[in-house]
Amino acid sequence: CGISPSSKGAIRIYELDRDCTKDLFHDLSFRPQGIKCATFGASRLGDQHLAMGEYTGTLSICDLERSISNKNDQGKKNGEIFSVQAHDGIVNAIDGIGGVTCGAPELATGGKDGCVKIWDPRVNHAVVTLHPDKSSSARDCW
Repeated sequence: CGISPSSKGAIRIYELDRDCTKDLFHDLSFRPQGIKCATFGASRLGDQHLAMGEYTGTLSICDLERSISNKNDQGKKNGEIFSVQAHDGIVNAIDGIGGVTCGAPELATGGKDGCVKIWDPRVNHAVVTLHPDKSSSARDCW
């Protein structure tokens, strides 16, 4: 994941075969801003939902199957199924668990604002937020 020369987000996903990589499965160069980090961690088995942390502080989840057809049921472009302003500044790190055997799908993000946040994609706000101590300057969370 990263950023293209035109300052758009870029992710390339390849399909792995035993001895080699197959052709490009999908190219997500459609994002309007750079992508700092990404995970399939909050995607249930069989789903192809990619959660992305962006340079603008946005947390987005994209359904790769829907992004191929370019629109989802809610009319959002490029398969986006969830988007929220997660941090003040860059989302530096992201990881998740898909809720397959142990509860709801959840994502954890760390940002340039010094906060760590836990997200449930079924709601549009953080379910837990850990803020840095107000008496000191915030450091990037990774």
